[in-house]
Amino acid sequence: MLLLTIAGLAAGARPPCTVSPVDSMFKLVLADATPTDLSQLIPLTTPLAAARGEMVHFQALVALNFPQPTVSLAVTLDAPNGIEVSARAVRYLSLSKVYDPDHVSGFYPDPLVPPSAPVQPTPGGGFNFTFATPDLNVLPTNSGVGALLFWVTLNVSSSAAAGTHTGIFTLNGPGLATAGTPVECVGGFKVSVSKFTLPSQPTQLTGAQFEPQPLEAFSAGGEVSVSTVLNHFKSFSAQEIDTLVWFELDELPWAPTYGFNADRTAVTLNTTAHEEWWPQVLSITGARHWRMPFSNRVNCHVSHQFPDNCTWMFHDVNGSVFSVPIFEPPSSPNATTAVLNPEFQRLFTLLFKEVLVYLDRMGWTEQGAWVMVTDEPSWNNAATARNTLALIRAYHQVSPDIRVYQTRVPVVSPDPKNPAPATTAVAEALFAEVDWWCPHVCQWVFPSVPEHLAEARRNRTAAGKPFFATVYDNGVPLIESPWQRVRYQAYNVWASNGTLDGTLSWYNINSIIPCTTEDVHVGNCTSPWYNPYLPSPGKGWPAGWGALIYPPPLVGDKNPLPPVWAPVESIRWVMLGAGIRDTEYAYALEKLHSTQADDLLKQLRALSPAFSSKWNPLCGDVTYGDDGYMVEPHPLAGGSSAINAWKLAAAALLDTLVEN
Repeated sequence: MLLLTIAGLAAGARPPCTVSPVDSMFKLVLADATPTDLSQLIPLTTPLAAARGEMVHFQALVALNFPQPTVSLAVTLDAPNGIEVSARAVRYLSLSKVYDPDHVSGFYPDPLVPPSAPVQPTPGGGFNFTFATPDLNVLPTNSGVGALLFWVTLNVSSSAAAGTHTGIFTLNGPGLATAGTPVECVGGFKVSVSKFTLPSQPTQLTGAQFEPQPLEAFSAGGEVSVSTVLNHFKSFSAQEIDTLVWFELDELPWAPTYGFNADRTAVTLNTTAHEEWWPQVLSITGARHWRMPFSNRVNCHVSHQFPDNCTWMFHDVNGSVFSVPIFEPPSSPNATTAVLNPEFQRLFTLLFKEVLVYLDRMGWTEQGAWVMVTDEPSWNNAATARNTLALIRAYHQVSPDIRVYQTRVPVVSPDPKNPAPATTAVAEALFAEVDWWCPHVCQWVFPSVPEHLAEARRNRTAAGKPFFATVYDNGVPLIESPWQRVRYQAYNVWASNGTLDGTLSWYNINSIIPCTTEDVHVGNCTSPWYNPYLPSPGKGWPAGWGALIYPPPLVGDKNPLPPVWAPVESIRWVMLGAGIRDTEYAYALEKLHSTQADDLLKQLRALSPAFSSKWNPLCGDVTYGDDGYMVEPHPLAGGSSAINAWKLAAAALLDTLVEN
């Protein structure tokens, strides 16, 4: 079905090229130095499962017998009005330096490089994607041919026609020829569109950390543009990121500003640019929560602690910064209650009452008044515990509409893996004050954390108060975060039986230093494009640590910094969104209360590795290493993963519900 047929080939001769579409969950080049034998590849003969309103992906591996060309790729589908098609070239990264000696060097497919020219429609309702030579890298294989890999995305609209649709994948171009004869590679695929429609708003809450400041290093003039930031939000939205509490919003180009008057008795806000641009972000992302302006201005210079000498950075009307101590000196180092500096409390109250007036005027109070006090605090430190509680209560004294989210659940148990056990009194006080807990994934192995979160949800729900819990940590290098582990984050949230609402995907480009052509050769830069495992200066972490999206691949004199750019997504990043959409099938099946639905839900639980042994080596489980990116340990027929097979079965059952 999928192999190219060319007239005139001698019997037994190897065709000049073949196209093999396969499920997105298969890694087509192994982690070690021996690439996949293409003769063993099973083409995708099973239809891709897709609900209405879902984005799905497949890979197309092209085996070539000739040098790397500039190619043109056309993808056509027999349902052009209901399914939007896009394609990207997969770049392989060569890991010549590894962070962990247990991992072997090799080629890892990850960045998804967009076409080098504008996408053009084709006759018959398809799309044509052009990729120039720099966008592609041909990988040698042990069967003596080269391999190109493409990533095809089908965005199924909520109005798409249900049923099985066929598509054609065609690769050609001026450089795609053998012995002077043009060659066209053709492969087919199918997509089965269910009558089941995904909800317009995801069931799970998904956040991602975002700091605009590092983007400046990759932007012309060192200033990140509004368009560049909006392009990042578009990338977040495509993977269902709709919780922005982790975003450093005060650093955005259009962030609001404020200043106290001369005698510091009143505050003036400047929100003109914010009122123009922030609605665009909300339109792009559908954000449900975001950080309150000016709410993260504590100056301590101590990670994970909140000492007594911390100050708050306020602004005068002329933009100058002045610092005010937050706390009065404690009565003793082990005091359990902190006393706020009256001058700090006066200025703090003036500022945030004015902020709430603005949020209320814009209709954003419920979504946009979220604050965090301390990141991953050490709850066994007396000053950190009392001072964090004092500042949380100061926010609540300004207004009960201000909501608090907080990392690191206070664990009382002296578990050997728990670096900072809290006292019972501190834990009880924090659970009474905090609206949203963000446990680190390693905390999920502590016996008391899921139980504490479940109890907190019951108590706060009974009291009519909001409560959320989202687990976080994706800050691991490329090969410790295989595709299915990122995709399974959402599965594990669903399997928590309501204890968790979602995940935070921590990604980081702080440690990336832009590269010029010369830098790449001498190792003077750290970039996941070129040196994915070269430790960053002063960090000791690999450059690719936590990088789920990539900056521009090359910057410098020979390729100037772009004034506007969009992030290059990774396969792991799009798998994050795929997993969130997968779980909508499970949430829908739970409403059926049938034996068939229960059987399918049991199958889904069996597919997913549990928190947190497969997520992070720091959690103490040594089995975290690369597992080949495969979903199952056995060969599969039809080039389809167990996930796709499960979704086809789930969709068939859900379709009966729609019909009835």
